[in-house]
Amino acid sequence: MKIGLISDTHGNTAAIDQAVELAGEIDLWLHAGDMIHDAEYLDMVYDAKVVNVAGNCDWGNRSVPEEEVVEAEGHRIFLTHGHIYGVKGSPYGMV
Repeated sequence: MKIGLISDTHGNTAAIDQAVELAGEIDLWLHAGDMIHDAEYLDMVYDAKVVNVAGNCDWGNRSVPEEEVVEAEGHRIFLTHGHIYGVKGSPYGMV
């Protein structure tokens, strides 16, 4: 299984298209926030499952969680944008 990770697309569907082209065949896309609608675009246009979480620019949209645990090929992946863990304040997150 090949997993693609993308984040902070901020409505730039051309950048999404370029990332998809460069990535090649992907079975699962993880969109780590900042523009929920971009994850919907990715899901609608490309033939792969998409799991997404809300980022700091997605405030107020309660339809998407801020964190998600994704199971893939026997592995668990913790998906989050990072803003609720203070990742910009320290390379160690919330200490």
